[in-house]
Amino acid sequence: MPKKKVAPPAQEVSELLQLRAQLTELTERERRLQADYQNIVRRTREDKLAHSKLATKQVMSDLLDPLTHLSLANKQIKDAGLTMVIDQLWKVLANHGLEKLDVLGQQFDPTTMEAVESSTTSDTAVVSSVIQPGYALHGELIQHAKVVVS
Repeated sequence: MPKKKVAPPAQEVSELLQLRAQLTELTERERRLQADYQNIVRRTREDKLAHSKLATKQVMSDLLDPLTHLSLANKQIKDAGLTMVIDQLWKVLANHGLEKLDVLGQQFDPTTMEAVESSTTSDTAVVSSVIQPGYALHGELIQHAKVVVS
């Protein structure tokens, strides 16, 4: 004789439904917390990178003037040992992302250049000489080139 299926009591069905709802809620909560954690990790990584870039940018900016002055002094002194050290310093800075802007003969660009003297009123001014070179660090401008345009 086959057994008849007995319907579970209403209380058990109610508990089962509550447990399923609770399981769904906790699963969603876990997903949200996991996403929040991943966002925190990503933001922390981005913040560290931004702070590192800012510190590098500041150090590079601080080194540019003394190193430029040292290079100018070396042109007067013409010491082979000093030339070697200065060249080595510029190489190290270049290896860390510093690049000198090549502006001589280029059309004047106010986003990367500062005109200290101009002998033209035309919109197509061209850089005729560079008073002070401009520099970029990893493609981001850190010092405008001071130029004469004509």
